[in-house]
Amino acid sequence: SKATSKPELVEVSGGETKIKFTSNKVYNVSEFSSETSSLITIKLSDTLTGVIENDYKYDYSKLGETWSTPRIFRMPLSATSDYSEDKYVAVFGGGFGSSKLFIVNFEDENFPGSIAGSLENKGPISIIDSDDIDITNALSSTAVVITPEISSTIPWRGAMVYMNDLEGKITKINLSNSTENSAELYEQTTLFKLNSSIDNGRYNYFSMDATIGQDSQAFWLYGGTGDFQRVNDVEGSMDNILFGIKDPDYPYFKSNHKVPIQNNDGWKAFALQNINLAPNIDDTNICKDTTSTGEDVACPVETADSGWVVHLDDLANNKYRKLTGTPTVYNGRVYFPIYKPPDGGNRCSLGNAYICSDDDECGTNKSPELAAREGVAMDDEDPCFVVGAGILSELVVFGGTLYGNVAGPSETEDTLVTILAGEGDLIKTNKPSWRQLGF
Repeated sequence: SKATSKPELVEVSGGETKIKFTSNKVYNVSEFSSETSSLITIKLSDTLTGVIENDYKYDYSKLGETWSTPRIFRMPLSATSDYSEDKYVAVFGGGFGSSKLFIVNFEDENFPGSIAGSLENKGPISIIDSDDIDITNALSSTAVVITPEISSTIPWRGAMVYMNDLEGKITKINLSNSTENSAELYEQTTLFKLNSSIDNGRYNYFSMDATIGQDSQAFWLYGGTGDFQRVNDVEGSMDNILFGIKDPDYPYFKSNHKVPIQNNDGWKAFALQNINLAPNIDDTNICKDTTSTGEDVACPVETADSGWVVHLDDLANNKYRKLTGTPTVYNGRVYFPIYKPPDGGNRCSLGNAYICSDDDECGTNKSPELAAREGVAMDDEDPCFVVGAGILSELVVFGGTLYGNVAGPSETEDTLVTILAGEGDLIKTNKPSWRQLGF
């Protein structure tokens, strides 16, 4: 920094900048004194900070209220660099008020804490708002970061990052040195969209889970929707969903409608086109509706099938169910924490928590397995396993048991939930979810 009136009085030594003034300066905090505080103007100097024109390496101005947990991995900062040049970085969503994905370089010796890819992306990576969704976008969830440590078959360095945003888009970002399918470092594509709106309430607050399917050998992502900030809301044509979708190009990056890197002119127009042409969850030609629990439910096993979707409610008899935590995949089952507001719409009362269990590749309801292992009967009016009054957290698996916490019950009630997981595909114990591996 430098004082604009006397720049010759600035001293830089040992990483510290000192400013000396030739006269006394006044800072008056008293409202009773007539003495006026001195006006001091400090301006950043490019020669002192190393910042050049249009440099965005420290542009954290778009960082919002961040719920996203940072994911740390080694990343090639250039697709052509040697592995010895890779750096440890942290990737996380910008939070409320921000649809930016930040990549923080931990090993930049000259500019520690700078934003990796800031030159290519003009700061953090932008996940732009869709032009036909009325939800204000934000990245509140935690990214799914796939690295070579999870599989010996991954031939590149770095990571493939999957990010679901508040307005219901699932974006894939190439942070690897892979150039398969003409991929570029920092390139992004809209993998799927959930057709979210304020009316249907399909907000994406929580992150996804992922695994490799035993039968399909495909890479799957699992998630769900619900307005977590208004869990007792019972208005509108709410239509929340649970879903499982495939990435047909795993472990590589591919964009059928290429979006150039952000420092290219006109990239936003390409990004919007990419969003508009992305497959959507309500297209029954590619995504099977497995809400029904009948034996004739179609399983999305064909190559052309993109996944499955479960609707949490019958709109004619809407109970306004919502997802309340990140899903957990284990032994061929996906466990979703669900909340149903109290009957009658009393927002001051407490509703019930449920666990919805679905087959990871077919999407069929497996919740009766939980009831059977607990020795209790299923609720005839609900297809999911009843936990009790309150709001259920994300479920953690240890030793074949599901653990979670319920918020809301009285102080005299036990809030720790322990339930035996369904048997599922026991052979899949060697195929954990990406979060079980500690990434």
